[in-house]
Amino acid sequence: MGVVFQPMLAKLRYQLELPAANDGLVVVLLQADGLEDDANLSAHATLSDLLLWNSEANFTNYGRLILTTPATVTADAETGAVAFELGEQTWTGAGGLVDNELAAIVICYLPDVALLDDTTMLPLVSLDYDTTTSGTDLTCELDFAVAGALLAVTPALNWMPTVSNVGALLRARTCDDNGNELGTFTSETRPTDTQVEELITRAASITVGASIGYLVPEPLWESARTVTSMLAAMLVEVGFFPEQVRAAASPYVQYERLFELMKDDFREAKLNLPDKLSYEVDTFLSIY
Repeated sequence: MGVVFQPMLAKLRYQLELPAANDGLVVVLLQADGLEDDANLSAHATLSDLLLWNSEANFTNYGRLILTTPATVTADAETGAVAFELGEQTWTGAGGLVDNELAAIVICYLPDVALLDDTTMLPLVSLDYDTTTSGTDLTCELDFAVAGALLAVTPALNWMPTVSNVGALLRARTCDDNGNELGTFTSETRPTDTQVEELITRAASITVGASIGYLVPEPLWESARTVTSMLAAMLVEVGFFPEQVRAAASPYVQYERLFELMKDDFREAKLNLPDKLSYEVDTFLSIY
């Protein structure tokens, strides 16, 4: 068992397959003492952030493993699961003088194996690994599977804006065939409510997923909802009314200016939170 790190949700398969010329995967072991629960652990966007709250192994002969061979990927057409295989990995003579009780293996993506910087290492998955070193070789199989259908969707999170939130920004676009302003998008508007929901998901991956991860601490829920709504409104304008955007007859430009300010404020607010907070979520991806 284990968990997928939320900031890498949309890029998990892509990065495990090592798309760049000089990238790699880094295997890190975490000690059991003080290890966060899955919800909080999976919220970290970089290895440096993760190690502020969790303890890396330090047993005798420990070192991070760097893998430059991509994962073997197999999709199950019946169950929808996607299996990833990185094979057997070994730490020789693990422990003896200094031993650790271990609890997790974290696999990180490294954009450039020549630059070993924790701030650029992106945690992808954490795998349960309950063992204690004793001076003998430590071997593990880095093979796991993730529900394939979940790899392509954004989790249902409590900060996600609704169609009505976007409609509140674009009331003039919420008219039915008779010209009645509905105040929200429905099956009778252009775009429809279903189309706007798709744009909201896309906006969320850009504004929140790619910047701080899908797990947002409660004090920032409203900010995340607002900045995502703003980008979704922009996507409505450029996708359904491009001629008006080009003719400067759309609110797109004004929303774009507001969005840039709000996006920067949102990231700054996340960095300046005074204490570590619990990350409340409706769901996160488990590994089996």
